[in-house]
Amino acid sequence: MAGICDTTRSGFNSRLELFERVLFGTADGRGTVDTEQLAALCIDGIPDTADGLRATCWQLLLGCLPVDRSQWANARDEGRRTYAELVHSVQKQAEHDTEAAMQLQTLGTQIRADIERTQPDISLFRQPIADSDGRARSMGAGS
Repeated sequence: MAGICDTTRSGFNSRLELFERVLFGTADGRGTVDTEQLAALCIDGIPDTADGLRATCWQLLLGCLPVDRSQWANARDEGRRTYAELVHSVQKQAEHDTEAAMQLQTLGTQIRADIERTQPDISLFRQPIADSDGRARSMGAGS
């Protein structure tokens, strides 16, 4: 049994090294990512690691991250700003539109149920978030 586990772990580490080579090729992390090579690797699945490997792969393949690694921090910052502006805009609209507020609440309920069903162990989804009035509330189910 130990042999099977060792082989599986070895295979996982080999695949992980391939992903790291494609994503971070140079030691200094500069350069670009070959998205065709990345897509070919992803066909057989993306290793589930704690450092966000899967998210980074998806962001690159969907064009949310530029292939130039030196631009990743700026792209992620801009994405966070855009998302925060969108959330603020939707919340503001919901304050003045009862139907929009009900739709937003329904959407939130569906998202919480999906999170609870698919990712119950991720602590990020257990952290409180602030609503438009600055009050903290939980993202988890039952909030």
